Amino acid sequence: SGKSNSTQVLVEEASAAGWAVVVIDVEGEYVKIGQAAKSDAMGGAGPDPERPPRGLDDVQVLLPAAKKRGKPKGARLFTVPASGFPLELLGGLIEVSEAQRRLLHRAAHTLPDGYSLEELITAVTGVWLDDGRQGSTREILLNRLELLARTGLFDDRTNRQVVPLDVDELVAPGRVTVIDVSDLNDRTRNLTLGYVLQSLFQVVEGVARGKMHANGPRPPVMLVMEEVQTFFGASD
Repeated sequence: SGKSNSTQVLVEEASAAGWAVVVIDVEGEYVKIGQAAKSDAMGGAGPDPERPPRGLDDVQVLLPAAKKRGKPKGARLFTVPASGFPLELLGGLIEVSEAQRRLLHRAAHTLPDGYSLEELITAVTGVWLDDGRQGSTREILLNRLELLARTGLFDDRTNRQVVPLDVDELVAPGRVTVIDVSDLNDRTRNLTLGYVLQSLFQVVEGVARGKMHANGPRPPVMLVMEEVQTFFGASD
């Protein structure tokens, strides 16, 4: 479509200017963005004769490990580190009650940095609220955490070929990262998006404060996300 072609041109301009660009790809139409435009490269969109897309030099395509099909050539799978996921955000996405939220926080605070989702689940089984009344609180929370584990999205230490996403790796001058979330169910897609956006926000805050990247000053970041209504309802 013309929209896809225009987006590619915008991404190229930002990359050429030294920005780090992150594209949240809802429909799997930007996984070939690193190629110079052909008639079928971007959903059938032909190049704009006044400004044809040129292709990009530093592009990576990443897929959540929960995505079971349609892995483009050269794409890399990733998981989400449970310990890097803000507990308030996690609790909101799995819709916990206030008692479950307190139990979740108490369990997390018993763990060292870098804990896995499996370790968090184990910790939940061993902590108590101050009033000693658990009722169904623990059982419901455990069920919801175990549902998360079954998505395949979170860190899996048994699979060394799939590593947790390092958002700092995305923030390199001129680098374009496409995160393909097509074909994911709503919960898994929103969990992926929640982690990526929260982590990128922290990076952008660092840019504003002049925080240094491992290889020099952090570049500004551009986020491209079409079909926003896919993620957020009218009331959000």
